[in-house]
Amino acid sequence: MTMANVKAEIDKFEEGAWAFERLWWNTTRCTPRTQSIRWTMSGLYEKWFEAYVKVEKDPRLVAGLSCSSCGRTTLRLLFVVHPTNRSVGWAEFWCGACRQGIFFSRVSVPAGAETVSAEERRATQQEDFDVIPPMFSSG
Repeated sequence: MTMANVKAEIDKFEEGAWAFERLWWNTTRCTPRTQSIRWTMSGLYEKWFEAYVKVEKDPRLVAGLSCSSCGRTTLRLLFVVHPTNRSVGWAEFWCGACRQGIFFSRVSVPAGAETVSAEERRATQQEDFDVIPPMFSSG
């Protein structure tokens, strides 16, 4: 298999992943199965979400924020983008000290943001983090 074939397969996979995510979101958020369950946003996730909202439009503000989990100022905001459309991707927002964080898919990438392609992210072995779950079932 040539590198061109490998790249084509990766592109097909990534496009399929975006389509699967849209399908999953559209079919699971309002089904009878989920209408009987009461979902609550976790308090820790809510703090992380509020911090992300502060920096999503201007990622330079990350340097002044403290981690919602451990209080240290070692936060990172990275946007993973498609090689042909670097204006949309997913955001990874985490603390380098405690390795906790959140992510969002299908977000607009602001000017001046740190970006990598999915291939670059895999190749450079960017640091991993534990994802804080956004919600829990309360009934």
